[in-house]
Amino acid sequence: MENNFNEMAYDAVTDAAHFDFDDILALGANYFRCGWGEEKYYNHSFSIAIAIIGSIYGSKNSGRSDYHNGISFIASELGITKRQIKVLRKKMKHKDGFSFKTPYNVSTTLKEIIDLLKRQEQNPNVKKFLSQQRSEMYREFLIEKQFEAIKEAAKKGKREKVKNVADELRGITTKVGE
Repeated sequence: MENNFNEMAYDAVTDAAHFDFDDILALGANYFRCGWGEEKYYNHSFSIAIAIIGSIYGSKNSGRSDYHNGISFIASELGITKRQIKVLRKKMKHKDGFSFKTPYNVSTTLKEIIDLLKRQEQNPNVKKFLSQQRSEMYREFLIEKQFEAIKEAAKKGKREKVKNVADELRGITTKVGE
């Protein structure tokens, strides 16, 4: 099972790092930018969680990777675009640096991911994944850096919608094993 998890994690990180045309199209009224920096940032924990979800809940006959099956499954469950999930995996190029393109529905997506993982906490791959995390709170290892960027954007106070997103995320305090 260890090799299965390690292989799945490697594949998820690799899949998430590829350029996706959706990265360019993630703009408009569904997204806001936050967390600018000079360095690229890939959210490996988020990508691995998506792959685990794809391996458990996704279509086995799709011919796609667990990562892509996870994205498709969550998008279908929530009635949102795959782009709104994929965009959470990394910072995107922006003004000589990188920033998060964050969908306003990030809290709904995060709640769904947590719920799907919680239902399977006894699954060997879920157990292995959760045992490797630094925090006991799902939000803290699934979107830690992005959450910090969202809180900073909310402090600047230019958009009420961003403040609402930060408040919704603050309310997600589910711990592993609860």
